[in-house]
Amino acid sequence: MKVFFSGSRRKIPTTMHESFASAAESIGREFGRRGYTALLHSDGANTLDHHLVRGLRNAAAARDMNPVVELHRGLGSERIYADRTGLAFRDVTYPRPEAKRDKRLGARVGAVAAADAVMLMGGDRGTRRVRQIARSLKKPIVAIPAFKGSAETAFNTLEDRYIDNPAVSTRLPLLVDWRDKASALAAVDLCELLSERHVYFISYPHTLQAAADHMEAVLSRGNAVVFRDERDLEFGADLRRDLEGMICKADTILIVWSSHSRDSEWCKWELERARSHQEENGRPRRILLIREDDTPLPDEYKGTLQIEGGDRASREAALGELVGREKA
Repeated sequence: MKVFFSGSRRKIPTTMHESFASAAESIGREFGRRGYTALLHSDGANTLDHHLVRGLRNAAAARDMNPVVELHRGLGSERIYADRTGLAFRDVTYPRPEAKRDKRLGARVGAVAAADAVMLMGGDRGTRRVRQIARSLKKPIVAIPAFKGSAETAFNTLEDRYIDNPAVSTRLPLLVDWRDKASALAAVDLCELLSERHVYFISYPHTLQAAADHMEAVLSRGNAVVFRDERDLEFGADLRRDLEGMICKADTILIVWSSHSRDSEWCKWELERARSHQEENGRPRRILLIREDDTPLPDEYKGTLQIEGGDRASREAALGELVGREKA
């Protein structure tokens, strides 16, 4: 998922400056932890971008990964983020618009067009302009009102639309009353929900981690959201609680089935919880077994949808077709 971030603390109360910076870092950590791409256009110390990048760096250091940052700038603009260690930076440039009053217009339009969603926090005229562009291009907007500014105005305008979606409305209080990690989780969740990308959860025994890695790569290339314990659980987390939370959010549960899965208590538990939530709440919408070998299924699971995935070629073909159907 690609998200364009816009905002600053220039026009918000000085008493909120420290909490604004902390919130932006928390969002960056969560965004980087999920492996998404951040679209930015500034490195000023007052901007959301600046503090978000600090959070992305923290995520990179904690998880030995390189989150991607796309820098959208007008041609001839000064190079930003001189220190590019720890993150994968990409520079995207645009011809400068003729209108001198908004030299960033071309870059802003290009970044919004390339994004799956737009997140606003604080901000003034520039953030208001980004909101206008996002509305024109029909891009989903996650506006955080907790730090005032143009983002609060955008939230007030969009609130009725947010409330119409139950999955969105339950997270709104965390955007109004900022609560650090919980609010950062909610903000990134909303980007996923509003962009309407299909969400998959992969259940697998750790002996089949290579197969799960391959499945995640195929699904991510198809622009899907992928949850799995290897990437999405933090050290010291309440494993059952957090795994159940991911299962509840998923549209499709993919169970990598083999003799190792049959003998794994965690895989049994994940499949049982997926079936229970599906019966009670209608979500996940689908449970699908990816068969790695000929291990027989328990009687209660024989009616579950199945596809063959014993090698990379069959997995790639089956998952590619699956993603294609979701987009159709």
